[in-house]
Amino acid sequence: MSDKNIREYFQSLFNKKNTNMGKIENADIIVEGKACEDNRDMLSLYGTLKDGRLMSLSYICKSCDPYMFVAADILCKLSIGKVRKEIDKLGKMMYEEALGGNSDIGYDHFVLARKLLSRKMRELEPHRN
Repeated sequence: MSDKNIREYFQSLFNKKNTNMGKIENADIIVEGKACEDNRDMLSLYGTLKDGRLMSLSYICKSCDPYMFVAADILCKLSIGKVRKEIDKLGKMMYEEALGGNSDIGYDHFVLARKLLSRKMRELEPHRN
């Protein structure tokens, strides 16, 4: 992997206690699935909601490349306290600020993870008549 920003962030995930990795017991949101069609990234997201706001979010990556680990971690950090529509608006500038630089491949992974989360949050929204 030649992406320095991703490599440094990925290494930092394992150099400290990362509170975003792991499963949240009794989660309101549980998303488990293949994050990318062209590789083997299996991403699980676990979150809690209060009045439609995401109060906590964690992840487990299985067979993921470093891009997905980083994308999932950044998604956790940026999504807390937000409703689905705000999460949908998390864009490249916010991703790059959290990463500390640019990574087009990393941002593509972030968008995929964000879509998984958003889709599940939409399913959980109360239906309006």
